[in-house]
Amino acid sequence: MKFQHFVIVTGIFAGVWIAVAAPEMTADSGLKPAEESVEMLIGDLADDRYRTREEATRKLWSMGEEALPELEKFTTWKDPEKIYRAKELVRKIQLRITPETDPQVLLLIERYEKASANEKSGFLMQLKTKRAWWQALKLYTNDTDPATRARSQQVMEGVAVMAARECLLKENATGAKEFLEMAPVDASGLLALADFHRSQGTLEAELKRAKTIDGKKSAAWQLALHRSTGNLEAARETAIAAGEPKIAATMATLLGDPLPWLQIKGSDGDDSNTNISTSQVYTDLAIKRWQGKQIRPLDLNPLILEAGSANQYENQ
Repeated sequence: MKFQHFVIVTGIFAGVWIAVAAPEMTADSGLKPAEESVEMLIGDLADDRYRTREEATRKLWSMGEEALPELEKFTTWKDPEKIYRAKELVRKIQLRITPETDPQVLLLIERYEKASANEKSGFLMQLKTKRAWWQALKLYTNDTDPATRARSQQVMEGVAVMAARECLLKENATGAKEFLEMAPVDASGLLALADFHRSQGTLEAELKRAKTIDGKKSAAWQLALHRSTGNLEAARETAIAAGEPKIAATMATLLGDPLPWLQIKGSDGDDSNTNISTSQVYTDLAIKRWQGKQIRPLDLNPLILEAGSANQYENQ
């Protein structure tokens, strides 16, 4: 009896020791359960079991942008359930929708996606009011309809800069850069991003990178970077390459040559009038004066006649 009692007690202690030591032994032996990969979870989106599909969806959602590259391959798949879930996940991840997202923001996103071109700018304004910067910018930049983007342009002006400013106040430079890179690719948006690089001390490195980009995008980006550095000469040259004559003329004026600007302003006259406009005459005279050419009394006649007409009108 005593021997049996001893065996039982010894067996209990041995079992306890094994249970306690098992995690450590498993860790040391490298036998940890394998983590589920993105590919494995995507495969589970088409599983026969509803619970498995739901669990895979939840896990992929929690992975966020890490899962996006594989999820975006849904166009090559055949399973409709898998495609539907992948599309929804891509949408949520791109719009940064989480379980904690404000329900009112979710409602505005849903309404925007179903709205007409005329209504969309109103929903973007409401998202802007809710300070849902990311969602507003993402919806705007993802919209491929030129008419919709044109109607919403004024509403979205400055949104990326406001969002970036908030990030910088929280010392989140990475977030600020993300927002500025989402800004419309125009002179104003690029200049804001260039100023960010200048403030972060990465402007010179970015300028070197910009020179490796092909096409007009390179010239437009270099132009913004040169303007941010204050290199007027380089900015004027890249403005010409980027097809920005007004910016090139402005840079020339700052360098002491107002002729390009005067010539552009002169060509912007009112074409609806058959007679030469007063502004055109004045511009032509200013160009002659700057070039050192002689101004004859006859050249001043249009301005004198215009002044006389104005005086007659006032006297009436």
